Amino acid sequence: MVNDYLELMRYFVAAYGLAAVFLLGVIEEIVVFIPSSIIFIAIGFLLIDPYASGFYAVVTSIFKIGLPGALGVTLGSFLLYRLVYWGGKPFVEKWGRYINLNWQKIEKLNKKLTSGHIDEFALLFLRIVPILPVSTVTIFCGLIRLNLREFLLTTFFGTFIRVTSLSLLGWYLGKEYEKYAWQIAAFEKYFLIALIIIFISSVIYFYIYGKQKKS
Repeated sequence: MVNDYLELMRYFVAAYGLAAVFLLGVIEEIVVFIPSSIIFIAIGFLLIDPYASGFYAVVTSIFKIGLPGALGVTLGSFLLYRLVYWGGKPFVEKWGRYINLNWQKIEKLNKKLTSGHIDEFALLFLRIVPILPVSTVTIFCGLIRLNLREFLLTTFFGTFIRVTSLSLLGWYLGKEYEKYAWQIAAFEKYFLIALIIIFISSVIYFYIYGKQKKS
């Protein structure tokens, strides 16, 4: 599957250049199961001259990959954020009781997270970490209805650092990037599976706990 992604990206990037980087940024945010890290590692290998100096590689990664990629991810994040922002409250009000969750708890969490600047640094850090599926951060921010300005700023700057770093890694690895792409994709997949298992386990636990509490 990873080879299929890489082959599609080769044609896409070769045909559309910067527009492809932007669109891939949008897609990797919306489609959760695409291994997002390997996209920009591959783009770094494809767009940065392998014989370029370190300075030229950095400049290329910033302007040809970092900026359009971060803008694409931010747009994709905004669309997903809005979807969860408007759909999250009705969902919690209808189904939250099964996991001991209500909208008042969500509002309290929002107030705690937005009372200082720690949340901004935390969100920025989560956007930078390569192995974390960034869509999960977006869904969380939309659910608690995080301030839009704070969401967009942390998303753009965190993603810019992430995308630029990953593209430079792709340039540095050269043709070896495919071997590492497999490893990163596997790690990301297992991390996402672990998050899903934790979520399902939490739902089951709170459902049983709620039943016992009522009885």
